[in-house]
Amino acid sequence: LKLTDEEREGIVVKENMIQKIKQEGFYCLIGYPMTKKSFNKEVFKKTLRMLWKPVHGFKINDLDENLFSFVFREGDDRDRVLDGNPWLFDKHVVIVNKVEHEISPSDINLYEGAWTMVLDLPF
Repeated sequence: LKLTDEEREGIVVKENMIQKIKQEGFYCLIGYPMTKKSFNKEVFKKTLRMLWKPVHGFKINDLDENLFSFVFREGDDRDRVLDGNPWLFDKHVVIVNKVEHEISPSDINLYEGAWTMVLDLPF
């Protein structure tokens, strides 16, 4: 993966987006698929529902063009999704992170480290 200059600047999470998430409930994630290509949002949502399979259910809200909130009914479902990071959609990493009640939008960390295995490297 290689970030463009624009991607290095980060995703802007506006205060009104955070207020909307806080109204939904405590067990929230915020995230986005790391792609510039257009994608079908409904397929994205359906894919995550099939991958995450929450026991108690969850709701996906569109916050911006490629930014979503994921509101879980129970913390164990949310924590299982976080523990399974990183997730993939259509060969693109889906970055997710927790939204706490008193967090500032500028403090939401929307990047993820990942290990990469490269096979058959000459030494």
